[in-house]
Amino acid sequence: MTYNISLKTLERSVHLLDELKGSNIVEYEADNPHMAAYTLREAMHSAKHFKIEPYCNYDYSFSFKQETGIVTAKPRKSSSIRIRRQYTPSEDAQIVYEATSEIEVVAYAGAMTDLQQMQFPNYHGPTERIERWCAANLFEISARDPLTLIQIHAD
Repeated sequence: MTYNISLKTLERSVHLLDELKGSNIVEYEADNPHMAAYTLREAMHSAKHFKIEPYCNYDYSFSFKQETGIVTAKPRKSSSIRIRRQYTPSEDAQIVYEATSEIEVVAYAGAMTDLQQMQFPNYHGPTERIERWCAANLFEISARDPLTLIQIHAD
């Protein structure tokens, strides 16, 4: 997957990057550790691209390890401090476990258009209707496993 390099991407994850200050080992509890690590890397790449201090220097400063339910962000220069946090994508994101059909995904997404990101971890089917809904409502599918929709901003 490619990274969505934008200031909005960075804004959605800056609260997570703030916890990496001080070069501690930070563990995030996450339902989807792969997506949590991806989100952190994406924010770091956005910060580097736009030269946003201090986050632009984080890109190669941390390594990520994904385990069942946990993402560990470890500074490449080791530290002995370990902090455990609950991963939340952002205040304007929602994880919907209830949606298991394409119609349910579209229905939930239609009710949450004010959010920046929606994730549907229990849906693993076709996406034709979802793609049509996204095109009509300024969203795009950013990942398929788990299905993740993000809002597109018309600039």
